[in-house]
Amino acid sequence: MGTFQAAVQSVSAQRARYEKQLQDAQVNLLSLQGQRNAYQAWENQQAQQQAAEAAQAAASAKATAQAAARARAAAEQPASATPIDGTSSQVTSAKPATRSGGGGVAPTSGRFTTCFEVRWGTMHNAVDIAAPMGTPIYAPASGRVVRAGTATGYGLAVYIQHDDGSVTVYGHINDYFVSVGQRVSAGEVIAEVGNRGQSTGPHLHFQVNTNGMYAGATDPIPWLAARGVDMGGRC
Repeated sequence: MGTFQAAVQSVSAQRARYEKQLQDAQVNLLSLQGQRNAYQAWENQQAQQQAAEAAQAAASAKATAQAAARARAAAEQPASATPIDGTSSQVTSAKPATRSGGGGVAPTSGRFTTCFEVRWGTMHNAVDIAAPMGTPIYAPASGRVVRAGTATGYGLAVYIQHDDGSVTVYGHINDYFVSVGQRVSAGEVIAEVGNRGQSTGPHLHFQVNTNGMYAGATDPIPWLAARGVDMGGRC
């Protein structure tokens, strides 16, 4: 009997030790989980801070680019770039000019190289304006950006849908300073002249579509004139 009681006491003591070890392990686990949660919270905080800093840097870079484009526009004389098709029709001064009543703005400065016309047996549904690389491109009227980025044939392009539903297209640009969904005002710098895509020299391909983003192309010159902008030149 004494041996049995001793065995029971030994088992009880061993069980108590195991329970104590289990309790200690649970405490350690809770401590580790707390440390892990704290580390994850720190990581999340760092990620949020880095994202905020990146967004601030991007906004600053965008503002700097827009300011530089405006400075170039203010300093430049009327563009003297060699036209793509050999013509030399002056378009407009470097500064975008709003006209009383219309409130529109010339999309850029430079020289017409191709009008809204049949070219090489195919209809050219836009006007091409030759200008030096980096020449500012302006929103001719208020609207909302519906596309900005890579585009087949253009390399890079921006599409703006205006309040009347028409969509203006800016192709072959070197860089752009707007994003999809952004609201822009007449005269706001949206991009700069480039030579990307299927292009034979720095110029702006300026197109106006009246049936969505890709259809219903119309002559941009009357469209601009209706907004008080006289581009001059041969187109």
